[in-house]
Amino acid sequence: MARVQKREGRLAVVPDHPSIKNVIKARIKNNLDEESIADGDWVVARLVRHPLKADDRAFFAQIDELVAKSDDPAVPWRVTLARHALEQECPDAGTDWPLLDEGLTREDLTATPFFTIDGEDPRYGRCPAHRTSRGRRLAPERGHCRPYRLRSRRPRR
Repeated sequence: MARVQKREGRLAVVPDHPSIKNVIKARIKNNLDEESIADGDWVVARLVRHPLKADDRAFFAQIDELVAKSDDPAVPWRVTLARHALEQECPDAGTDWPLLDEGLTREDLTATPFFTIDGEDPRYGRCPAHRTSRGRRLAPERGHCRPYRLRSRRPRR
């Protein structure tokens, strides 16, 4: 994935990668029209030459596909789809979606015991084992913090 730059009539691409800031000279694949690609458009390009290869002096890329024009409101969506080699158009979902009555009945489950991610004691966040490096709280296992709480309590005076 890259963005197109046109300078003095020559094509170049800037890869969409946080650690790569190089502007790479480029050419267009034979089946694409150069007039259809403008400055700032998103394209799929592949590296054709690399300086670490024998007989290559510089980076050079080939533009294989136009993904989206720069003024397209769906640019983030289209770029993400192209990055993962997915189709740009959604599949046909059909128009007839009948609701089926399967004869299911509703039951009252309010008396049925369920489990939650919350601990019994809302003070579980005090235990250092439940803090991540970013300070987020993790749900403890049942009874995990009890010995810590007992050890860390100050004696009453």
